[in-house]
Amino acid sequence: MHRFALSAHTILWELTNRSDAIKGMEATHQMGEWTRFEPGDKAPNDGIYIEDGENSFHMGINNPHKIRLRKGERFPDTTNHNRKWKRMR
Repeated sequence: MHRFALSAHTILWELTNRSDAIKGMEATHQMGEWTRFEPGDKAPNDGIYIEDGENSFHMGINNPHKIRLRKGERFPDTTNHNRKWKRMR
């Protein structure tokens, strides 16, 4: 049992410290689905998506773009390289 825990820890350490770690690893993960998406990613579900920025929680975003995508469609470029797409709820 100790050997399994050590190998799982080692795998986790290697994944989080690799320079070529999984794309979007910094994205928020919620109930088995990514909640923030980069341009070029595929939409997991039909819906309306809005631009989200680094400081949007505190300062908001002026005139964020909103788009409607179907499942599997790719996200377009954002207006700012620091922004990502987030599903509107």
